[in-house]
Amino acid sequence: MIVNSEAVALDVAPFIENGRTMMQFNVLYAFGVDVEWVAETQSIVAEGEGLKVVMQLGSKVATVNGEEVALDVAPYTVNGRTVVPVGFVTGTFGINPTFTYNVDGTIADIIFAK
Repeated sequence: MIVNSEAVALDVAPFIENGRTMMQFNVLYAFGVDVEWVAETQSIVAEGEGLKVVMQLGSKVATVNGEEVALDVAPYTVNGRTVVPVGFVTGTFGINPTFTYNVDGTIADIIFAK
C-alpha cells in the first residue's frame, strides 16, 4: 500500500467483495489513527481526527462518535486480520483513495493520501 508516497506492507492485500473494495483495518495507523481490537465484543475501534469509529465482526452497523451508520459489507477476518470496506473507512477519516486499473479493468493499485 502507498500512503503519502511511502510503501506500507500489508498482511492481506486489498480485494473486492460484493462490489466493495476491502482492506485490512489496522492500516489506519499509517494515517495517525489509533486502532484497537476488543476481543470480548469482537469489535475493532479506530480513534483519531476527533472521531471514534467502532465496528463489530459480522455486523453491517458501525458507530461514528456514538451515531449508528449502515455498512454495505460487514467487517470480517481473513488470515487473522480484520478487513473493512475501504470507502467507509477512508470517507470517515478524510483519506482520499485513488484507484489505478489494469488493462482488463481490474484494480491494480490503491493510492491513499491525507
